[in-house]
Amino acid sequence: MNPTDQTPGKIECFHQTLKRWLTKHPAGTVDELNILLATFTRIYNH
Repeated sequence: MNPTDQTPGKIECFHQTLKRWLTKHPAGTVDELNILLATFTRIYNH
């Protein structure tokens, strides 16, 4: 299997995880969304 064949699945998994996380942590403003995205990124990468 070509390694690039796996890339779309990884991105889809990331997007699904992000969507689920944001559903549990709704943002009321763009500033709140930016903070939530920074928090998610820190958690996801560690």
